[in-house]
Amino acid sequence: HYDQIFTAHGVIMIFFVAMPLVTGLMNYVVPLQIGARDVAFPFLNNFSFWMTTGGVVLVMMSLFVGEFARTGWLAYPPLSGIAQSPDV
Repeated sequence: HYDQIFTAHGVIMIFFVAMPLVTGLMNYVVPLQIGARDVAFPFLNNFSFWMTTGGVVLVMMSLFVGEFARTGWLAYPPLSGIAQSPDV
C-alpha cells in the first residue's frame, strides 16, 4: 500500500497542485501583460477547472475504493516493470 500512496503523492503534487498553480498564474498574468480585460475563452478556462476537479475526485476515489498504480517513484515504463520491481 505504501507504493500506491507514494506514487499517488507524486501524481497529485504535479498534476493537481503544480500545474494548476502555474496555469492559474498564467491566466492572471497574461491578460495583464497584453492589456486585455479578460482571457479570450472564459468558458474554456471554467471547463478546464472543472475537469481538473473531476480528475482529483477520480484519483482520490481510486485510492480509497480500489487500487492506484504501484510504480513507486519510477513511473518510467521500462523501469517500472515487473523485472525491475519484483516486489511491486
